[in-house]
Amino acid sequence: MLALAIAFLAGLVLGRLLRGHRTRIARPVDRLTTVSIVVLLVLMGIGTGAMPDLAATLAASGLKAVTISAAAVAGSILVTLLLLGLIGRTRRRPLP
Repeated sequence: MLALAIAFLAGLVLGRLLRGHRTRIARPVDRLTTVSIVVLLVLMGIGTGAMPDLAATLAASGLKAVTISAAAVAGSILVTLLLLGLIGRTRRRPLP
């Protein structure tokens, strides 16, 4: 974990130092990022597909995911409504 944090910070520092050369470096870095993400997604798919008990637990996992998502949305709506009630709706300003 420490190695990942150091690599991340090194990338931040390097990006800061190379800020003026962004146009020349941006395109290869963007392509490398895209290729890396695609490779990681394929590898994750292979790892997930290789699980022998995946089909048996898929329905239960999906139901849990839907339940958690619905609870998160309902909680967000509830907190938003409570905050709107606390701060009031008297001040309306036009959208920019």
